[in-house]
Amino acid sequence: MISGNKFFDGWAVNAGIGFAQGANSGYQLSKKNGLNYWWGKKVMDGRTQWSFFTSEKPYFSSRLSIKSVSVTGKNVCIPETLFELEKSKGGTRTLEDFKKSTNWKEDVGVVLNKDKESYSNFIAKQGFENEVLNVDDIGNVAFVQSVTDNNQNITIVYERDGIRHAINARGVDFYRSGKTKILGREENLWLKDLNSRERTYYFLIK
Repeated sequence: MISGNKFFDGWAVNAGIGFAQGANSGYQLSKKNGLNYWWGKKVMDGRTQWSFFTSEKPYFSSRLSIKSVSVTGKNVCIPETLFELEKSKGGTRTLEDFKKSTNWKEDVGVVLNKDKESYSNFIAKQGFENEVLNVDDIGNVAFVQSVTDNNQNITIVYERDGIRHAINARGVDFYRSGKTKILGREENLWLKDLNSRERTYYFLIK
């Protein structure tokens, strides 16, 4: 009691009423402005006002036919990328075969010229017919879908932590905001970020 009054009497009821009033106010404000009811944020594409998660969903997703392989060791991304292509196309060559054919060296990896034509010729010499792509191809839904339909692959060479890195795309997600996400072997990559890196090359593996 404070000065003869039961100060805390009914505090839970009052708090509950205050919470309900605040929640209703937030609900009405979100409803009026078309915002997410939970967080009061803008409703992203593919979500509704009641969606608990607010991140934008892709309006189109394509998954490419590429088989993952179990590889350990450092600087083996190029032999590994070629080995994945070999397995995906029903070939019998092994990782060790590609280490030998690419002149791979321990703690060094594979040393190549840095222009895209050299990479394209290198991939062809490993037995994979290919075509150099541009960024507009990767950002084109119809093109990516045709790659999927024809059981072809997309190989990407880019800079990561100052080192040249190679992957085969697992899939591509397209967003109405204009973003394009490439699903990679170890990480997912935004197309815009890839293009900001020095000497990013894309190849269609036929």
